[in-house]
Amino acid sequence: MASRPDILFSFSPTLPCEKMSTAASTGSICRDGTRDARSWGEILGPGFPFSTIGPLPPGRTDFPVHVGDLYPAMLNTCYVATFTVMVRRTAGEALRFAEDLPLYEDWECFARLARGRSRRVPRVRDGMEPRSTPARV
Repeated sequence: MASRPDILFSFSPTLPCEKMSTAASTGSICRDGTRDARSWGEILGPGFPFSTIGPLPPGRTDFPVHVGDLYPAMLNTCYVATFTVMVRRTAGEALRFAEDLPLYEDWECFARLARGRSRRVPRVRDGMEPRSTPARV
């Protein structure tokens, strides 16, 4: 994030291993636990190599990073897993979970961030295999 000050928050793909094997066997869950079959290129725009914005650890193959307007897509489904998010301190009050929602307070929070001033959100897509370590931005 240091190399992209225009980015308000970032997140990585994630899918619990149980769902990963269920998705592979039944095809019922398409992408990262959502039912959205679109590619990240369709949702956020074309990706670019991570190595253009940061160094890769030894032995790590390069992977695409997507930056774009996530807000319209977030109105239909939540793509963001809370435990993978990095948010700039400048997000201020926008970074909060609603206390009056019994469910989906994380979805509402990340949609609010995506609607925010920059509306540019990197989405790391690295072809993760089950039980692999997510990439960090």
